[in-house]
Amino acid sequence: MKKLFATLALALCFLPTVAFAQDFTTQIQKTGDAVYGASVGNQDLATVIGRILSVLLSAIGVVLLVIIIYAGFLWMTAGGNPESVKKAKSMLINAIVGVVILAASFAITQFVVSSLQSQGTAGTEENINKKTGKAG
Repeated sequence: MKKLFATLALALCFLPTVAFAQDFTTQIQKTGDAVYGASVGNQDLATVIGRILSVLLSAIGVVLLVIIIYAGFLWMTAGGNPESVKKAKSMLINAIVGVVILAASFAITQFVVSSLQSQGTAGTEENINKKTGKAG
């Protein structure tokens, strides 16, 4: 009897149930556009390159974080072995130098991309008309 009950309970878990859900695709698209901007086709080259570089720098940051954690783990589990401690210290120092370089490259990337974006909007017809005093 218990096997029958367990089998029926398991079978009910896999039966499809009726759900009266709404379609939220338009709301999700609006939220995505608000958070991440419009589609890539509507953006200028500097914005696309800036986003690609941000993703790459973020991925490198995650790798450096994993290296720092691994080096700390090696150091903690060295058990007094000076070779293991030396290896862990070396890894930790190299990872911290990498984080400093990564932070500097992120700052430089943000500066260059924002400069390119402001240069891109400086050449629009409306801004040219403002500079020359013509009405558009």
